[in-house]
Amino acid sequence: MADPEVPVATEKPVKVYKGDGASLNNLFFTANYIFSGSQEDGKLRVLHKTKDDEARQYDVALKGLYHFNNVLVVVRSDHQMALWSISEKRERARLEGHEKWITSVVFLENGHMLTASADNTLRLWDISSVTQSGQGPNPGLQSKKLASTAVFKGHKDTVTALVLCAGDIFSGSADNTVRRWNTAGRLVETMEGTTGHTNWVLAMATDSKKHVVSTSRDQTMKIWAIKKKRMGGRKPSKCLATVELDGAPHLMRMNERNEIFVATSSNIITSYSLAGKKLHTFEGHTGKIRSMIFKEAALYTASSDRTLRKWSARTGRVFATYQGHEKGVNSAQIEGGSLYSVSDDGDVCQWSLRDVEDKLAWYSSDSNKTDKDNLSEMEWYSQKGKQNKKNQQLASRDAASALAWYC
Repeated sequence: MADPEVPVATEKPVKVYKGDGASLNNLFFTANYIFSGSQEDGKLRVLHKTKDDEARQYDVALKGLYHFNNVLVVVRSDHQMALWSISEKRERARLEGHEKWITSVVFLENGHMLTASADNTLRLWDISSVTQSGQGPNPGLQSKKLASTAVFKGHKDTVTALVLCAGDIFSGSADNTVRRWNTAGRLVETMEGTTGHTNWVLAMATDSKKHVVSTSRDQTMKIWAIKKKRMGGRKPSKCLATVELDGAPHLMRMNERNEIFVATSSNIITSYSLAGKKLHTFEGHTGKIRSMIFKEAALYTASSDRTLRKWSARTGRVFATYQGHEKGVNSAQIEGGSLYSVSDDGDVCQWSLRDVEDKLAWYSSDSNKTDKDNLSEMEWYSQKGKQNKKNQQLASRDAASALAWYC
């Protein structure tokens, strides 16, 4: 939680790409373009970063947006998916098979894609003909239909989450279970019973090798030790820890240090180790936290309270608040030296990541510091009893005047 003595910057957007008022939910970038999707009107919007007159929108019945290599995967409201060429800005293939809405999409290394649905199934798709060439199976103007190569059946309710770990597929469901499958679609294991969840599995994360983490409507998080396949078969997965959460979880992410970050209905984020030990809390948002992204030692969050925040992922200390949206912020992404966000107000906001870092670099008299160095510098500055470390650099300015300038 932020120390009241620590300076917190309030940042304004450097550019606002105005929309038509329809809520925006998704973001993706190329070198020159910003792709954003609206679940409200089902349209895909394509904005040029510097040429405002090149803005375009396409009616694609959009309900979700993912990307892989040079292809956008548009999840549609009719339970189909469209593979959209980024370079040509048009549909190349249509995927049909699910009978209800699609809840999750993950990509495999061999050019395959896995999807989960409210029809209680998972489906495997071979999209290599599109992702490898960008031309699609049909180089003409007409989009070609693709069928799934495998259907995974076993769940008794909506499949809510997917992750890949130890060469296998793990799915969470509203049937309260986590299930493990091989890539051919055979059910290997069901994690339930006395060590399992007692309500819907809502989200999952993984370190890709040894652990799977699941959160549930039962307000718990479970950390599973995953055993690789050996001679004689796979050993059952073991629940290493069950963590009681401070509310219903609705978002979970894992950073490169394999620390788990869980946002709950309390509007607080808590981080944990893979042993289930509580590390830090991140308090300050007054609305639902809808997005979490990491950049080195920093955590960026977006919230329905209309703001974004920058935190130290290692201490829970807040560094900056980004204000500019008129309604709740749905998603954020980092691209180059900028932070981009989309909101229910229909706008895309661009923020400079360097504003806070430049001020910190000025304060420390070292413009060559990296983001990670600057975060460490600010954490040092906030610790009481260590004000003498920078006396030489602050010879012409006392700490009070430096703090006043920063704020």
